[in-house]
Amino acid sequence: MPDVPVTIPESYELVRTISTSDMVSEHIVRHRTEDILLRLKIFGFTSASGATTRRHSREQLRSDITFMEELEQPGIIRVFDYSDSKNQFSIATQPAEVDKLSECFDFLVTQSVEFRQKLVHQFLAVLQRIHDRRVVHRNISGNAVFLTPKHEIYIGDFGLASHLTDRPTTRMETTLVTTTSYLPPEVRGAETFICNVKSDIFSAGLLAFEILSATPLPQDSPDHIIEILKVLMNEQVDNRIINSTTADVILKAV
Repeated sequence: MPDVPVTIPESYELVRTISTSDMVSEHIVRHRTEDILLRLKIFGFTSASGATTRRHSREQLRSDITFMEELEQPGIIRVFDYSDSKNQFSIATQPAEVDKLSECFDFLVTQSVEFRQKLVHQFLAVLQRIHDRRVVHRNISGNAVFLTPKHEIYIGDFGLASHLTDRPTTRMETTLVTTTSYLPPEVRGAETFICNVKSDIFSAGLLAFEILSATPLPQDSPDHIIEILKVLMNEQVDNRIINSTTADVILKAV
């Protein structure tokens, strides 16, 4: 348990707690002045965190805020407010009610193929808007893509995002990335790489498969993810869930 207590900032009224862990907690809160619901994520830094972890965490959180503000448009998680103190960093975002796609497979499997196709189109449209603004997400996964109760797709978690460049980019900090399967091969373990949209195409291909098939891929098997995808893809094609043309496009993406 954290040795620094997590506190809800005074400007918010707690509605309910979504989740808690040693370092991060998420809550639905009401802003006392604006009278709107928000999703509040609180990061508590403990004495055990270490200076390096604190620094990397704060860098990613500030990057997340910067790109959310820069990309304010439909389909992007919007930042409402944030605060940074010695032992706690909090971000309030909209919409309040969203679920990670990685937690929606029980729902997706009950939906029609046509419904899942529409979700993929939504997802790719939002990702295209990001790329049109010359931004690469670099951490696309089911934990960074969200679904609202109205079945709208949102993309968030821009902590590792970067602007497009044709120049070699210093190796991204991946020590805090838990979904390593989605990192493209040219990024994993590389000292430098070119930061272009290819960094997202690989991940988008995996996620498109997951949505269409309502089948989760392992999040931490980067060395075997393509082989696993091919096996599962053949099953989906054989069962006529995914047609061969779509399968070829997804496999080409990865």
